[in-house]
Amino acid sequence: MFGQCGTHVINCSLVIINSTAIERNTSAIGLLFPGGGGAGKFDFQKVVELYITSILILLGIFGNITSIVVLRKDRERKNALFLLQALALADGLYLVVAIFRYPLKYLLPSHEKFIAIQPIVFPLLKTFQTVTIWMIVIVTIDRYTCVCRPLLAPCLFNQKTRRGYTLALFVAGFLYNIPRFLDSCVYKWYNPCTGAVVSRMSYRESFSGPYYYNIYIDIMYIVLLYVIPLSTLIFMNCRLVQAIR
Repeated sequence: MFGQCGTHVINCSLVIINSTAIERNTSAIGLLFPGGGGAGKFDFQKVVELYITSILILLGIFGNITSIVVLRKDRERKNALFLLQALALADGLYLVVAIFRYPLKYLLPSHEKFIAIQPIVFPLLKTFQTVTIWMIVIVTIDRYTCVCRPLLAPCLFNQKTRRGYTLALFVAGFLYNIPRFLDSCVYKWYNPCTGAVVSRMSYRESFSGPYYYNIYIDIMYIVLLYVIPLSTLIFMNCRLVQAIR
């Protein structure tokens, strides 16, 4: 079954679990004894993820749907506003997937059912996050080109190229996050003393090495989703302000 890694038996006197998987996914206490850490902390997390996050997600989805509807009504600037519609779509998809990542854990009757879908939900969340961030960059480049490089704008950003950029970003976002669809699965730990079975998503053994985590999860994630996009946005927005002045 996809996302299932098997069952491990916990020794009552000595518990030995892959420390790398624990550190990167959850604490040892939370892994073996779900709900540990105090009721106050758990209640606060529930309030944030179930109520506050749900309200923000619903407002965001409503706002994105409204934006797409309003932008589609503008026939005169249909091509120019296409990228904004694509951005609203990507952000809306991210918020829809976020429902299955955060509020759903408190709505399902079984914790195991929630954990079982996370090997798919989490990679999808990261995929649409990647697409949304780079759609913002493309929208900014479009505005920058129209204002600061007007002679190049018709060549770089027209109806055909805008659609091509959008399709390429969605495909690239999925391809970049393919390792996330493969690196994790659901482990089950069985305690013969209590008869309890604990399910938790962890990295597969083949992906638990330091190279994958340090290079792909840390370095590439920070550079491609933070450093380059933010640097590009800062530079182009500063040039836009100067050009407008």
